[in-house]
Amino acid sequence: VEVTRARPGVDVGRTLRAASAQLRHGEHPAAIESIRSVLAQRPDHPDALHLLGLWQHERGDSPAAVASIRAAIAAWPPDDPVLAGAWNNLGNVLLESGHGSDAVEAYRASLAIDPANAPTWGNLATLLRRLGRPDEAVIAARAGVDHDPTDPQGWFTLARALIETDDVAGGLRAHAHAVALGPVDSVGRDQVVRSLVLLGRLDDAAELYRV
Repeated sequence: VEVTRARPGVDVGRTLRAASAQLRHGEHPAAIESIRSVLAQRPDHPDALHLLGLWQHERGDSPAAVASIRAAIAAWPPDDPVLAGAWNNLGNVLLESGHGSDAVEAYRASLAIDPANAPTWGNLATLLRRLGRPDEAVIAARAGVDHDPTDPQGWFTLARALIETDDVAGGLRAHAHAVALGPVDSVGRDQVVRSLVLLGRLDDAAELYRV
């Protein structure tokens, strides 16, 4: 990674907040300039390394992103609650780069720190389904809806996991709950229909479009 010379008087906190906002708004050249200015001053700064990993991921360099986020995790104090988000982000990068088993471990590490984080439970459940581990996916998806019963996507995720364990009745109940919470979420509905079709449950799939 190219590191620029530190500018005198760099306010690390303010610079990193700016870098985070720049990343969110897609201002990648400005973001990396901010990140590098901090790393020039503090090469082991965990927040800067974490943001560097997110920037690298946005640029499509997954191996570098994984290395940077792992370095950030190693640099943070082990009791820092921000580690939960870093582990979740590492899981996302590992998943998108085809390292599903490693991503499972990253999501579990995140949940060990923040066990009430429903979106991370959802990430884990979705990944376990894709890895052909539907029974574990059901456990993760149930934890997600337990922690946030108002999120329709969590219920859609649970519905797919239940259907893929042959608990079609339970999956349809979870789907109905999801539709009640998010009636305009056609993506979630289509995903559940896809699971039913793959099981050959065409009548059940057709019925969902009439709900």
